[in-house]
Amino acid sequence: MVLDSLIAQEVVFERLNKDFLNEQVSQVYLFHGPSGVGKLKVAEFFSKKILCESFESPCNICLSCEKFDSAVHLDFLKISLSDDKKKGKIETIRQEILPRVYQKANEGNSKVFIFDGADKMTLASFNSLLKVIEEPPLHTFFIFITSNLYAIPITILSRCRKVRFQPLGREKLKKILSVNYEASEEEIEKLISLNFLDADLISSEAIEIAENCRGQALSFLKEIAKSPAEVNPIDLMNLTIVKFDHSKPQRDNALSFLISIRSLLRDMLVLQLGSEDLLFWNVDIERSLKKIVLDWSQSDLISAFLITEKSIKDLTVLNTNSSLTLESLVHTIRSFLIER
Repeated sequence: MVLDSLIAQEVVFERLNKDFLNEQVSQVYLFHGPSGVGKLKVAEFFSKKILCESFESPCNICLSCEKFDSAVHLDFLKISLSDDKKKGKIETIRQEILPRVYQKANEGNSKVFIFDGADKMTLASFNSLLKVIEEPPLHTFFIFITSNLYAIPITILSRCRKVRFQPLGREKLKKILSVNYEASEEEIEKLISLNFLDADLISSEAIEIAENCRGQALSFLKEIAKSPAEVNPIDLMNLTIVKFDHSKPQRDNALSFLISIRSLLRDMLVLQLGSEDLLFWNVDIERSLKKIVLDWSQSDLISAFLITEKSIKDLTVLNTNSSLTLESLVHTIRSFLIER
């Protein structure tokens, strides 16, 4: 198994290896960190290592490793919750997952369960797993993966060994994406700016949706910073009606919109600080950001960033109404911008 993402996550790799060497492998891990930094690949590699029949694992030659690489290992189950939200419902957990947890291993002594996109699980589903996480069957391992730590219940967090994955630098992302996707350097730069860190998710339609989302966020930040005499309240509120991706529910669109706003605000702050040491993500629209940032003070940018961060947390953790959350965002940001 080639694991280029391990090169970029050396600290994580060393920590997990240390757990193995010290025979202190936890039965319940939580891998958390930004999207596209290799959490799933590391989890799969780690699972293969657990299941391998050799002490120097993974050996890549034993029957277990061969079956793992062929995706036919009976003691390995990956539940991709981001692809199918039904898998995160309590009925699926009770009827399909828990029976397999308590079954004996088929190939060897161990079993591994990966929950990719664990933040998509319902609270009832988490509660149904609580008992088995508190007292896992012998040689049974769980790896929960999430890009949104806020969405994991405290009852689950407290019972997991948490492994944090760090954001990757732009050059490392370019290298990883270039290996898996054929495109020019300019196109790769744009894909990274639009947060396409997984080649499997790239399509012309997805790129168009991401561009529309960021474009609307850019227009929003330009409009909301205008003086009271210049701003059109109707136009401003219309920019919070997010319908750029008709295949997703309103909440998901609103979340993508807020994440785009946060990314733009961060880069605007970087431009104001003039620090070359900080990462700058939206390279392809730098000129547009330099024009907009003239209407913002440093303190305004920081305040707007924190308000946007809170709105994201409200949507993901408190499950607030998406329209009301966006209306509150507009009102709060406008309030301190008018008072300046």
